[in-house]
Amino acid sequence: MAFWTIGTFAHMGGVSVQTLHHWDHMGLLSPRTRSQKGYRHYCEADLAKLQQIVALKFFGCELKEIKAILEKKCSLLEHLCAQERLLQDKVDALTHALTLLRQARAKEEQGQSIAWETTRELIEVYHMTQNLEHPWVKEIFNHEELKEYAAFQKELHEAPHEIRDAFIKDWHAFVADLNAALTKMPESEEGVALAARCMTLINGIYGPEHAHLRTKKFETGFGEGKGFDETGFTKESVAWLEKAMNVYWKRRLQALFQASIDQRLSLWEVLLTDMYGYDASRRQGFVRDLWSQDFLNPEEKAWIQEVCVG
Repeated sequence: MAFWTIGTFAHMGGVSVQTLHHWDHMGLLSPRTRSQKGYRHYCEADLAKLQQIVALKFFGCELKEIKAILEKKCSLLEHLCAQERLLQDKVDALTHALTLLRQARAKEEQGQSIAWETTRELIEVYHMTQNLEHPWVKEIFNHEELKEYAAFQKELHEAPHEIRDAFIKDWHAFVADLNAALTKMPESEEGVALAARCMTLINGIYGPEHAHLRTKKFETGFGEGKGFDETGFTKESVAWLEKAMNVYWKRRLQALFQASIDQRLSLWEVLLTDMYGYDASRRQGFVRDLWSQDFLNPEEKAWIQEVCVG
């Protein structure tokens, strides 16, 4: 088996000796053997590991993430998929910038006036997406959603301090009550009340026009373990809350059919708006899913079909 000194090994891997010392100190890449005098000697297996570290760093993974991957404490596939999405977003942003540049150059060549104000606004949106308060959302939103989310976040920051402070206070109180309720059944009255409270808080911030961002952030973000530090959620609390939400929406739907015919249509529209805002595809998907629900009788399903299909 071949062995190399730290200097030779660093040269082979295209890294510095100082970098190898740092990786050894943090337990990321330590030499398999040392000489009697304590000098580091690296082998072929170390070289293979080094190449993997260098590749993952090139893809954008942090050292602590790489360490977890190498120790098999997290999924390599999940990290590769996440980095692929991040790189694709950067590609999309650069492609968009290249298009703007070519348009500006063409106008200048033709002696036309360049729309600098429009270009400046687009650049501002780009910078907003690159400096999001919660960078993890770049992993779940596509390019257009990311621009919308950045603009939405800007609106929040420009809102009066009293509104933001009140929401933060109410949210912390909600999370504390949620965590205290995890020993109980999510289908309980307390669980349904917490679900209703959560939706009131979130919809008060996102509104129907941004409900699709709210839904994707919960399902794809929190559902995959992202954003916990920001919200106070845990894997257990998200799973518990999701069950409570399902019961909450089911009860609201049942209450709708207990109302008079005159009230039913307006209650239906309020229900869909609270659930999915103006997101037509989500609304249609919800309606399709209702046909497989046993708690609805044929008469109720017929009413939904009449309203939604005509």
